[in-house]
Formats: sequence, structure tokens, C-alpha cells
Amino acid sequence: MSTPVIMHRRELEYSASGLMGEQYPAEYVKHHIDRLHTPGAMRLLDLDLSGPDEVFPGIVCEAAGGHTEGSMNVIVELADGEKACICGDVIYDVHNQIVDPTWQVLDYEPATTGNHGTTKRQEKAAIKKALNSGDYVIPIHDFPARVSSGRVLSRLEHSVPGPERPVDHKTCSETGEMGLGQGEPVLPLASVT
Repeated sequence: MSTPVIMHRRELEYSASGLMGEQYPAEYVKHHIDRLHTPGAMRLLDLDLSGPDEVFPGIVCEAAGGHTEGSMNVIVELADGEKACICGDVIYDVHNQIVDPTWQVLDYEPATTGNHGTTKRQEKAAIKKALNSGDYVIPIHDFPARVSSGRVLSRLEHSVPGPERPVDHKTCSETGEMGLGQGEPVLPLASVT
């Protein structure tokens, strides 16, 4: 408990409410409650009310607006001036939610997962927000992607920045077809310049 945990206060409220049941195991919630009552063990942010908060130079936390009521994006300024958006669980599968979004017919309309405690509209908006919050989007359950104007340009593997594999991200109006989430084509990694 000597290193403070930074958390959106709304996520602490949400996780301790019981609303999501065992998606928040007791040991996770109890650990945060213990920190809440230990001097210097936690820093709470009120992002939904205060707006983005720079917690360290070049690291900004912002309310995600989806997945859970307290989810937050962490925007990190990289050494070259680019920005990476660590979006947690707002995006699970870059290819099937964004590049070829399953069952979507509208341009730039991401597919949502079934794992969220917000409305479908909030979830879609949170995905779009993450895609427009930096030069890279880093989900927790998938590899990162380089993004621009809501479009995935390339995929990375274990480092950001790092070797990139170009992605042919076309909208439904460009393909004339509904997104079917056919799975990501296997391409060798190559450096993109």
C-alpha cells in the first residue's frame, strides 16, 4: 500500500455497488476499500464531473463514457510527441469491432460487446472517443492499433511504438457490404514508414 492507486471515484462506487456481481470479485473490491481507508494509498479522480486530469506530466486520465460508468482512458504522451490511448475494456477486439465490425451497416459504426454496464449508445460513443483520443489505441484484451480519424491504419504487437502491420480498413460505403467480422487476415509484420 506504499504506492497510491489512481482510480476514478465513479468506478469505485460502481464496483462496490454489487451491480455487476462477480465481475468485481470480492478481493478486488475489498482491496480498494482498504486503500480508501489507508493514508496515501489511493488517489480518486472525479473525471465525470471535473473533466480530464493530468496525473503526471504527459499522462492524462479521462472518463471513457462506456463499458462501466467509471471506466477511464489513460492518454500517454510518447517520446516522439504522439499519444497513445489505453482504453481498457472499451475495446476487446479491434478487428471485429472496428476494422470489420460484425453486423454493422453504417460507416464508422463500431460493434459493441455484450460486456458493458452502459447503454449501447454510450458504448459506441466510448469506442469512437478512444479511437479519436490519440495516435494509438491500446485495449487490454487485444494488440494495439495505430489510428487516425476513427480508422485503424495498422496493428502492432508487443510495443508502442513498434513494428506495424498495415490494415485495409474500409467502410461499408467503400465495400458496399455489411461488416461480418470475418476474422483478421494473417499478415507478416512489417515496418510502416
